[in-house]
Amino acid sequence: MTSKFFRCHVMEVLMNQSDVLHLVIDISGSMQEMGKLLLAHNLVSFIGEYLELQINTATFSQIRLCMLNETVQLIELNKNTEIPKFNAKGKAELSSLQDYIKTELQQSTKVQVILFSDGNFNNKQLKDFCTWSQQHASLLLYSVIIGADANSNNLRQISNNQRAFSAEDISLAVQMMAQSVCDVIEPPTSALSFYFSEVMEEEDWG
Repeated sequence: MTSKFFRCHVMEVLMNQSDVLHLVIDISGSMQEMGKLLLAHNLVSFIGEYLELQINTATFSQIRLCMLNETVQLIELNKNTEIPKFNAKGKAELSSLQDYIKTELQQSTKVQVILFSDGNFNNKQLKDFCTWSQQHASLLLYSVIIGADANSNNLRQISNNQRAFSAEDISLAVQMMAQSVCDVIEPPTSALSFYFSEVMEEEDWG
């Protein structure tokens, strides 16, 4: 059953701004374990709900949802569809993520990415990506730690200012992303816990 919160209006254009928020979900094989994909799914939906609360405050013009394994796949959604379940397979190729961001940098003055992952990366690709990303000040990337067994050190390395967020701090990650666009309104302290309690009642992935 798909939660009522996973409505695709989350991915619609929110405001008439040039800033796009890229949500990249690691769907490599290791993400199949320990409910990692369900957590990532819920966090993506929370971001959409949270940003809708900021409707009177300029945030991002659009949210794009991408899947990462050997390639980066952009999920095409519209207001009549729902965010699909994520199916894990393969490896998380950071070289593919780098190619995707390169393309976006050619079209935008700033690229803002939140990566949801357990940090199970190839060491050489991790080193190459970090070296490359440090040369691009217009790239802002934060990672969100998914799973109790996540390699948080890898996720810190890939992130700007070596900042990797816990799932509980997802609203802070979005706020920090939005600082270059506007001042965002902090939701009530209980918003995240209430949201997830409602989602888990609705959602059953077997």
